[in-house]
Amino acid sequence: MMASDEFDIFKKEDDGTHPSTERKPSVILIIDDDSNIRESLETTLKDTFEIILCSSGDEGIQAINSDVDTVILDIKMEGKDGFETYRMIREKNAYVPIIYHSAYQDLKDPYEIMNEFRPFGFISKGEGYAKLISLLNSAVAYHQTIVENQTLLGELKDLNASLEDKVEQRTQEIGEKNELLEETNTALEREILERKKMEEALREAERVKVLAETAGAAAHEINNPLQAVTGTCEILLANMTSDAPYREKIEAIHRSGVIISEIVAKMKDIRQYVTKGYVGDRNIVDFEAASQEKGEEE
Repeated sequence: MMASDEFDIFKKEDDGTHPSTERKPSVILIIDDDSNIRESLETTLKDTFEIILCSSGDEGIQAINSDVDTVILDIKMEGKDGFETYRMIREKNAYVPIIYHSAYQDLKDPYEIMNEFRPFGFISKGEGYAKLISLLNSAVAYHQTIVENQTLLGELKDLNASLEDKVEQRTQEIGEKNELLEETNTALEREILERKKMEEALREAERVKVLAETAGAAAHEINNPLQAVTGTCEILLANMTSDAPYREKIEAIHRSGVIISEIVAKMKDIRQYVTKGYVGDRNIVDFEAASQEKGEEE
C-alpha cells in the first residue's frame, strides 16, 4: 500500500530551525526638514517604535521600503514639499499609511488636503503627542493587517497552484498504476477537500481585506469633521461658565462625539469579518467583535 502522507502537500521537512516568535518594533519614517522637530519626535517615539529620520523629501522617498509601517510627513520643506513627496512615496508603496504633521501656517485648507491626498491622518504641530501616538498605533495596526492579508493571499494562491499540479500528477499516476486505484482515489478526495478549505480561506481573507479597507476609508471620512465638532465643543466649554446657557447641550454634543470617536477607532482596527442581526433578516458588521482577534469575542 502507498503511504498516506505521500499525498500530504502541506508536510514540510524539519530542518531543525524554528522562526523566532519575538515581534520586531514597528518602523516609523519621519520626514521633516526641521532638525528640532525630528529630534523631538525621535525622543518621544523611540521607546515604542524603530525610527528612521530624513531631512528632505528626496531622502524620505529613497528610504521608503516594505519594512516601513507608517510615514510622518511634513508639508512645507525645502526642495520637494510634502505634497510631491507624498505622490512619489505612493508610487513606491501604495499601502503604507502617511500622516501629515504640519504647522498651521503651512496649510492652504486642511479639508482640501485630506480630500485630494487621502492621508491616513493629519496632525498639527503643537497639538501634543498623545493624539499623534494614538494615530500612529492605528496606522501601524492598519498597515500590518494589510500586509498580513496580502501575505496570506499570496500563500493561498501558491498552495492552490501547487494543489492543482499535485492533482494532475496523481491523475497521471492513476492511469499508470491501476493496482493502486483505490488508495490513490482516497488520497485525491482528501486533497480536493483541502483545496475547498483553502479556497474558502482565500475568500475569507479577501472579505476581511475589503472590509478593513472600506471601514478604514469610512473612518477617515468621519474622523475629520468629527474632530472639528469635538474640538469646537471643547473650545466653547472652556470659555463657558458652569451655569452658561446651552452648556448642557454642548456637553451632550461633545459626549456623542467621543462615542463616535470610539466607534471610528474600532472601524480602523478591523481584524475579522463578524456580523450581527439587524432589522428583519438583515445582518450588519459587528465592529466590537470585528476589531478583536479571533477567539476574543467568545
